[in-house]
Amino acid sequence: MFTRRPPAVDEKRIIDFIEAQTTLSETSLSLANKLGIDSRVARRILEHMVEEGGLHRRAFDDIEPVYYRNPRKAS
Repeated sequence: MFTRRPPAVDEKRIIDFIEAQTTLSETSLSLANKLGIDSRVARRILEHMVEEGGLHRRAFDDIEPVYYRNPRKAS
């Protein structure tokens, strides 16, 4: 019998994964596959992080958007 994880657990896994990366370039589908979660949850979290300014999104006509972050420069 399969059980679903609560959405908050998946959200935390996504955020923890993203914050652990120096640089990031992912689609919601690739991130969902890596973490074994629903791609809709991944996209929602990625979009939220774009709105907050933590990630950038690059849209394409023929593929899904790519979410990315470049390394921070030392001050």
